[in-house]
Amino acid sequence: MIPEPPTIVVGLLTDPSLPADVARKAAERLPQALDERVDGRFRWVVRIHAEPVEAVPDHDRLMDKARARVDGTGWDMAVCLVDLPLTTPNGVLAAAVDLRHRTALCSLPALGGLTLRRRTVDLIAVLVGELLPVLHGPATAVGADRPRRERAHGRSVRALRRVAPSDDDVDVELAVRRGGRGRLLAGLVRTVRPWRLALGLSKPLAAAAAGSAFGLFYTSIWSLGAALGPLRLTAACAGAVALLIVWLVLGHGLWESRTAAGGHARLLNLATLITIGLGALVFATALFAFNTLAALVVVPPDLLSRTIAEPVGVTEFLRVPLMASVLGIVAGAVGAGLEDDSAVRDAAYSHREQARQRLMRESLSSSSTALRD
Repeated sequence: MIPEPPTIVVGLLTDPSLPADVARKAAERLPQALDERVDGRFRWVVRIHAEPVEAVPDHDRLMDKARARVDGTGWDMAVCLVDLPLTTPNGVLAAAVDLRHRTALCSLPALGGLTLRRRTVDLIAVLVGELLPVLHGPATAVGADRPRRERAHGRSVRALRRVAPSDDDVDVELAVRRGGRGRLLAGLVRTVRPWRLALGLSKPLAAAAAGSAFGLFYTSIWSLGAALGPLRLTAACAGAVALLIVWLVLGHGLWESRTAAGGHARLLNLATLITIGLGALVFATALFAFNTLAALVVVPPDLLSRTIAEPVGVTEFLRVPLMASVLGIVAGAVGAGLEDDSAVRDAAYSHREQARQRLMRESLSSSSTALRD
């Protein structure tokens, strides 16, 4: 009778937002990846626990949470997945490992904005490979030599480099080799899933539809669209989208001050602008598509031709829904001021950072109160 292989429990400690979603998807592939890339002698079990993570100036407190989970549960090792940007003097930090406590930390934004689940699985496999010798000796599934293991983990892991630890309690740190800031920015934008913004703006959408209807039914708007040259029409569209972006950012308090965000203020604000900008572009594109379909139904080409006093082709016809969309976007910007803050703030990284800072202040306040008592 073949004996059952020993079981190793790998715990994933995550923030309840995107890291929890990534952890759930990664957990489906992780046991097989660990068996193939780390060590085939064990039965790998993955556990997930989600709890809010407060804002931290470094990764000490995050590692403390992971250490507490290993000490207080049946986990053999813990990997803390966070969507916090972490930087050290050696560059953008992607991962850190504490061998003695069998814990590791993985910063998802450092992995970039594409194929996040695959890159997360690759990195967790590397971190588990670092921690496994503490429990059971060298890994055997793909050989004990580090270069062969790293080749098995793929390009995303080879984009990282081992650096001198910046913390006495950490044994291994992995930083991004090149383009760390750009990769981190893409990761921050991916973290908040900007496409959700356009889906959550119900009041601006209603205001935009009303403004667009005005543009579709009034012939003076048709004449204005025909009179504007390509440059002026492009400027009108860009100005309307810019107005919507500014209204969303400033009207909902998404701009981070330097004192609030520390060294990451510029990066977080840029990520917020890109996120809101992408959401606004999706919003404007969807509105233009809707207005084009509506114009095909309600705007007779012969009436349009008589109104603008010129033959109507595709270009002339599309100016009608385009002008209607400009009016709709401006009306949508006004409606954005009426939108519930949560619908907009959930699509901005700065809001997550503000929430973490409040959690940290509450945690520090509770600790100081306990010490006084």
